[in-house]
Amino acid sequence: QSRGAGYARNRAASLRKKDNIDKDNHYFLCLLDSDDVMHPTRIVEQVTYMLSLDQNDCDRTLLGCKFVREPEDSTWHYTQWAHGLS
Repeated sequence: QSRGAGYARNRAASLRKKDNIDKDNHYFLCLLDSDDVMHPTRIVEQVTYMLSLDQNDCDRTLLGCKFVREPEDSTWHYTQWAHGLS
């Protein structure tokens, strides 16, 4: 039984606290919905960026990415909003 994306994301975020993951190592969580297609270099680009940050910034950073809608004009208002986030 699916509990939705919000449940899965909250559960994944709680694992670090629960399992006492070593803070000296870097662990990243990559989310992708089942109906999404990922650019082939997305992960390497995002991990490279995260590793370029100092530890304090890395621990407080939630990194997203831009996307392309198919069909192109579907939910244009959401796309405009999301691409404007910083």
